[in-house]
Amino acid sequence: SLIDLKRGKDINLSSVSFNSSGQPSYDGTDDKGVVSNFPHIWTGSLTMECVIKFEDDGRSIIFGNYDQGSDGGDVNFEKLTNGVLRFYWDRGQRNVTSSNNVVTTNGSSYHHCVFVRDIVNNCFKFYVDGILVNTVSNAGTNINEDDVGTNHGTFRIGGDTRNGDTIHNG
Repeated sequence: SLIDLKRGKDINLSSVSFNSSGQPSYDGTDDKGVVSNFPHIWTGSLTMECVIKFEDDGRSIIFGNYDQGSDGGDVNFEKLTNGVLRFYWDRGQRNVTSSNNVVTTNGSSYHHCVFVRDIVNNCFKFYVDGILVNTVSNAGTNINEDDVGTNHGTFRIGGDTRNGDTIHNG
């Protein structure tokens, strides 16, 4: 269900529930996968993608490390209400969203969501199910490892450092 293709990172799923097919099932309250020592990839273009189903229209962190400290370096990929996707970059230096209703939130459909930070073309892009749904100019500044300290290497799948209404349900 969840594989580090390079086989170099520890992905701890001990707090995640699984459905009868063996797939992760996030309950919207406290299920999160923890990826320790996530590689520092925030100094260039990057692509993050997932196949995901949203059970409700509440806020839903897909992958993040928000609230790691006041020195910056926070990165979250998430869904807001009204089916809006969000890319939160470096303590909000860039806080970009898609338009409304780019994903369904009633638990009926899986979506292939792709978030792109393109420094060559200086923009963020959102794709849903293979369709470009939004391009936002200004890719923000790089997040250098020396600037953010050592605590920023832990990311969570289905949430960030917080519990409650930001946890993924689906």
